[in-house]
Amino acid sequence: ILSSATAQFRFAVKAGVAPARVMGTAPVIVNRNDYTSDFLFNGNKVEISPALGVALRFKTKDFFFEGEAMYSSIRKSYAMQYIEDKVNDELKYEMEESCKSIYLPLSAGVTLGLVEITSGFSMRYEFDQASTLSQMHHFSREIDNTVFGWHSGIGINLGRVSAELRYQQDFANYGQGIFVNDQELLLRNAPSQLRFMVGLWF
Repeated sequence: ILSSATAQFRFAVKAGVAPARVMGTAPVIVNRNDYTSDFLFNGNKVEISPALGVALRFKTKDFFFEGEAMYSSIRKSYAMQYIEDKVNDELKYEMEESCKSIYLPLSAGVTLGLVEITSGFSMRYEFDQASTLSQMHHFSREIDNTVFGWHSGIGINLGRVSAELRYQQDFANYGQGIFVNDQELLLRNAPSQLRFMVGLWF
């Protein structure tokens, strides 16, 4: 049995931010067999995303396990351009998706002096979704509010205050579950982000 001198539970309030980023996807051609309505669909960018939440950690001398619950908002934009307009170098149409989410990461970590290295898996539940993608003709989507992923990070813990730089990636792709004329608008690049987080420990 671990004694209180070598193992303990700790609680923290955490805040973080993920900077705006370009999706880095390649466009897909939609309605390829209809030259009057074929268009290019591509990812554009993800806006800056703040987060706020709590964490509970079980710590031994050199290792720890941690669970978090973080509230955040996500806003993404996509670009649509008819092939005919591309030839004529005309306007692209920008469409947006937004949602609020509860991010639930589970992490295992090791302590090396003041430095902490973590890795683990996560689940994100999305709600309060809004989208202008429905403006596309014959648009449909498969709604899945749950997204799974993984993360890894490195940080410094000064006792009462901690700071971490974390890389997160989903087990999914941009455009997944979005359809036009039963064609999935799958953009083959998994959503990922760097998030800087600070914690106040009790």
